Amino acid sequence: MARESIAMSREEVAALLAEVGWVVVTTLDTEGFPVGDVAPCAAEDETLYFALPADGEAAGRIGTDSRVCCAADAYPTYYEIRGASVHGEARATDRHPGLGGDGAQTYALDLEDVMSFDFSKIQNKF
Repeated sequence: MARESIAMSREEVAALLAEVGWVVVTTLDTEGFPVGDVAPCAAEDETLYFALPADGEAAGRIGTDSRVCCAADAYPTYYEIRGASVHGEARATDRHPGLGGDGAQTYALDLEDVMSFDFSKIQNKF
């Protein structure tokens, strides 16, 4: 029996990101190990925006290697768990300067390489 799809549409992913308002931004350190930082976010026009302290270590890591993974989830109950991760190359932008306030750098990440799930789409609950 084929497994049913519980992936979210781009619109559903954008709605999730807007609802939670934050992502865990994973960058790579100088040895290639992942490091996670929590950042405020907004999704608009097929793009995820997030803000990090401009003088922080995460911003420095993005300056060295722009590959990132941003993840968010919401879990009101087990059968309502939703999550998404967005992979790609972050680019500095001033499009959403208010996201992080003074001293923050905003980044843009295209919503192209996205993995997501929404447990409420499970039809065959045991």
